[in-house]
Amino acid sequence: MDQTFYIEDCVKGCQDRIVNGSIDLVFADPPFNIGFGGKQSNAYSHGISWKKEIYYSDIISKDDYINRCGIWIKEAFRILRENGIFIIMSSWNHVSAIEMKANEIGFTTLNHLIWRYEFGVFTIHRFTTSHYTFLILLKGDPSKNAWTFNKKKPQEEDVEREIKLFLDEMDPDERKINIQKIATKIEEIFYTKRKNYIASDFFDDLRRMSRRYEGVEHPCKLSEDVLMRLYEIFTDEGDKIVDLFMGSGTSLVAAVLTRRKYVGFEIKNDYLSEINKLVKKRLESKRNVKKISSL
Repeated sequence: MDQTFYIEDCVKGCQDRIVNGSIDLVFADPPFNIGFGGKQSNAYSHGISWKKEIYYSDIISKDDYINRCGIWIKEAFRILRENGIFIIMSSWNHVSAIEMKANEIGFTTLNHLIWRYEFGVFTIHRFTTSHYTFLILLKGDPSKNAWTFNKKKPQEEDVEREIKLFLDEMDPDERKINIQKIATKIEEIFYTKRKNYIASDFFDDLRRMSRRYEGVEHPCKLSEDVLMRLYEIFTDEGDKIVDLFMGSGTSLVAAVLTRRKYVGFEIKNDYLSEINKLVKKRLESKRNVKKISSL
């Protein structure tokens, strides 16, 4: 089977099931350790087990949190191939410490990718947080530029064609002096094509999903559109993806729709029915039949 998942600890699951250097991309959307769920172990948390704990506690000290993150980061490093990509989604609270831990383990940071969404947590004495950060990490030598990066898209050719047409229609002398007009027009062309132009490190055209998307309950759903875009940029069709914390299963849906091989891990057994429900609804919908018929 090209796509599968396991209800188990992601570290143990990787150790038992995945050989060294066999994965093209690893994705991690771990619990953020921001106290979501109160003082008890977070009922919604899709984390990993530690000693006698059933679920990952979301209210531990920062040092403990980062040290525990180091365990699954090391496992991601082991299973990734040379020049493989590791994407970690994080809140602003811990992103710098997680990045430092990943760098200590051997990853090189390629980018911070920002995904801005249309609403955030209301605050009184701070700016409202309305974005997530994706750490784009490389296993390998960055000077070789050997990782997959599918920047070129058919839609980008449309952008280039429009710019060329605009410049060709301008008087040559005007092109030399009216730099502001050219810059404004190019910005306008890029803006109108932004949805399909993937070279920017700032995504603001993809919406968050409701906690009850497609009738599937999860408090913090990740947009499958974001994941599809990331998969298409950093992998090719048929490549192997691992999601360490798959939650309600949107990463699995994104893998199927982009024709990537996939292994997911989710420790919380309660999500099994939610994952199956989401996959069934999304992949049986009429608008996706053509996309998955060749799998």
